[in-house]
Amino acid sequence: MNLLCKVINDPENLMNIINWTVPFLLGLLSSFIIDFIRNIIKRKRKKKFVEIYLTKTILPEIPELEKAYKSIRERINNFSLIHLKIPVFESFNSKVFNGISPTEYYEIFGENYTTLNEIITTTEFISENLPLKTDQRYYDYINSHLIEKNKIGDTEHEKTCPTCIDHRNLINGIIDIRIDELNKLKQKILKLIN
Repeated sequence: MNLLCKVINDPENLMNIINWTVPFLLGLLSSFIIDFIRNIIKRKRKKKFVEIYLTKTILPEIPELEKAYKSIRERINNFSLIHLKIPVFESFNSKVFNGISPTEYYEIFGENYTTLNEIITTTEFISENLPLKTDQRYYDYINSHLIEKNKIGDTEHEKTCPTCIDHRNLINGIIDIRIDELNKLKQKILKLIN
């Protein structure tokens, strides 16, 4: 305590303390300010990236996905043998979001974080259950059933068989759910970016 009093009472020592402390504090403060500004800029860039990806990649694919699901439904319900050209939709996925941590998403989107999380999980789910997979699921099941019943190529059996009808109804229900999910996804994206 006495040493501290001597240092403070000596004007030369006090000036040395001030000369060392003030630049240190100014440097520390400027470092905090620079880091704060960098973080704001980084968050804005990431938010812009997410918004651009959603508006330029995911949103334009939604009507195309819906169209593909409806084409599959029409083909199944009309027992058409026409081969559909179903796009692969390789850009419809949520993998690009993996580069940003959930805490960063919260820092960027705040209260809208839950909406973004729903968008990511819905996009991921739909990307794992694309129209082509639904179409293949239906025809794989029907073909194996027809082979089992020794009715290969028998469209009348497919139309009247309770097993085939149940599976067709199941796939139609799945298609309805996917189209509903796509519409909800679109609304969530629009809510997030507006």
